[in-house]
Amino acid sequence: MKSTGSFNWSRYDNPQVDALHLDNRFNQDFDARADAYAEIQEILAEEVPLIPMIVTGRSAVVAPGLEGFAFTPDVMTRYNLLEWK
Repeated sequence: MKSTGSFNWSRYDNPQVDALHLDNRFNQDFDARADAYAEIQEILAEEVPLIPMIVTGRSAVVAPGLEGFAFTPDVMTRYNLLEWK
């Protein structure tokens, strides 16, 4: 959750979280990236900027022979990852 994110419905704004995200989003050092995201999670757990009140179900119909479909934690479907076998 970053302050400029399109799914930041609560308008949460924390420069420290933004910096950790920006500095580590594409960090090739797995341990450093994991540490940064653990710190982000700790901050979010303490500040609790958003409490989901409802989780909606999702369903999908996929044609036989179409591979690569998967539900993701966010609501965005990655159609660009689908391939015909």
